[in-house]
Amino acid sequence: MKIGLIFSIMLIVSSLFASELKLSWYSWKGFIEYEKNKNKFFKNLPSTNRMFVSFNPKEIKNLKHDKTQRKELKTFLALAKQRNVKIELLLGDPRYVYPKNHENLISLIEFFKPFAFSGIQLDIEPSGLVSYNEIEWIENIAILMKKIDSKTDLKIGFALNHSLAKKHILDTLESSKVNEVVIMYYSVNSLNIQNKLNLLMNNNKDLKFSLALSIEPLDILPKEETFAVYGREKAFFKWKKIDTVLKKNSNFVDIVIQSLYDYNEDKI
Repeated sequence: MKIGLIFSIMLIVSSLFASELKLSWYSWKGFIEYEKNKNKFFKNLPSTNRMFVSFNPKEIKNLKHDKTQRKELKTFLALAKQRNVKIELLLGDPRYVYPKNHENLISLIEFFKPFAFSGIQLDIEPSGLVSYNEIEWIENIAILMKKIDSKTDLKIGFALNHSLAKKHILDTLESSKVNEVVIMYYSVNSLNIQNKLNLLMNNNKDLKFSLALSIEPLDILPKEETFAVYGREKAFFKWKKIDTVLKKNSNFVDIVIQSLYDYNEDKI
């Protein structure tokens, strides 16, 4: 009886401990899911600080030509604000780095200006490119960021694989007025994650950092890279422990999970 009671208390404490954590989410289908579910979307939302919401070409076309769609997006953003959930515009094509594509990105940023996003997140790091020259890539990023800075007052986040978080790249991002670097570290090795992030934050005090982890399904990523291997509840608890360690750094923002859709999928 006593053992059962102790176990129950441990479960309650663990639940409370995990529930204190507010996560941010990559939400590639966020607006689509909201339109399907309306208010249920927010009612069923896990504990959330921010959502990085992306729009596919069809959605953008509809927003450009349909006043009802634009009104719907404004309602979505207003409902999020009421719930203290920040919505940031996610722009995620690595080809934007090429100078010939800069204006395409700038035009999207200008199109979304009337909508009350809290920031812009760029997921344009080079892992999605067939090939790239690092020096040329850095130069193009600096040029692109200067153009973006002239077109928006929103804070800019920049996703970067942890293997690319080198001093000269981080210095370029900082001098280019990037407000936050989202370090993508797809691993379940908490100690390695914490050591790498602590080192980056200690060596780059003037940059803010977030940590992107994955809960994508096991048919997408190997078990060493995704917290799907643990299931939702245990994953949430592990994220809280990582967050507690990293928040000792004044330049840590939060943990970002790839993705909200995968987290909500039953199969994990």
